[in-house]
Amino acid sequence: MRPRKPEQVVKDIGRRIAELRVEKGWTQADLAEALGIAVQNVARMEQGRQDFRVRTLVRVAVTLGCEPGRLWDRPTTSRPRPGRPPHAALEDSSDEDPPVIIRSRANRKGAA
Repeated sequence: MRPRKPEQVVKDIGRRIAELRVEKGWTQADLAEALGIAVQNVARMEQGRQDFRVRTLVRVAVTLGCEPGRLWDRPTTSRPRPGRPPHAALEDSSDEDPPVIIRSRANRKGAA
């Protein structure tokens, strides 16, 4: 097995963060809130566009409920899964209906 280049390691760690987040049933917004950072920062991490400090990786791992070393494992998916987890991960045993998000045209980019 060839050693990975630093850029590839950063991308792989980002993909692992996305995988572990989805396994937990969290959105990027959920992870961002738990970490106290902006959603855009989570997106950049998962896309491999942000270098990591060791302290940051430890915080992310602890927040996701895993050992920090799991972030260095090779990703199990072929590409990152940004945003929301699959619908099945959102299901729970509660009888409550899931929240509905309504967006107006005024909030859309380029709307008059």
